[in-house]
Amino acid sequence: MRSNTVVRIPCGSYGEAKELALRLEADGYSVSRRLRAVLARTETRERGEQLVRKLRCGAVVESKRGARRPRFAVALVAGLKRI
Repeated sequence: MRSNTVVRIPCGSYGEAKELALRLEADGYSVSRRLRAVLARTETRERGEQLVRKLRCGAVVESKRGARRPRFAVALVAGLKRI
């Protein structure tokens, strides 16, 4: 099952983001790394807020409840490019 909440953790550099992502993966979080940020997925908003308190940084907890993309948008665009 996919996690419902994402915690966006800003980092000062690529190396810092890489180190934090490895540490969170070792703790059992599902992690995506960006250039200067780490996205950690949690099951609930409360678990996300616990992670923010644990890290003591300027992280933001975002709920993905209303942010859904249409599934067929990619297929539609791919079909139009073939014409």
